[in-house]
Amino acid sequence: MPIPATAGKRPPRLARSLLWRMSAAFIACLLVFGAAFHFLVVAPATQALARVQLDLATRHIQSEAERSFRRMEMQLRTARSWGQAQRFRLDDAAGFNALMTPLLSRKAARRRMEQ
Repeated sequence: MPIPATAGKRPPRLARSLLWRMSAAFIACLLVFGAAFHFLVVAPATQALARVQLDLATRHIQSEAERSFRRMEMQLRTARSWGQAQRFRLDDAAGFNALMTPLLSRKAARRRMEQ
């Protein structure tokens, strides 16, 4: 039986051309699908996550600042009331230290508990 002449040769030109066109169309579809997925799903999701993280960080910083200011206000009110009641004088360092040391030590203990 004779061996066909096309057994060791390249595929015909039409088949090769169709193969290249199908491959190019498949790659183009993958690229279009990937770009659409990125711009329609990944980018908006990333933006939304970034916005949520920024909101959470802003709220956390705001609450920490408010808490610090409340603590300072309380200490200033206490100092003002002590000054109005004349519990200490500014030229009496020992008396001032005796009044302020417990207040400051409580503040330091509170900070250690918060951390």
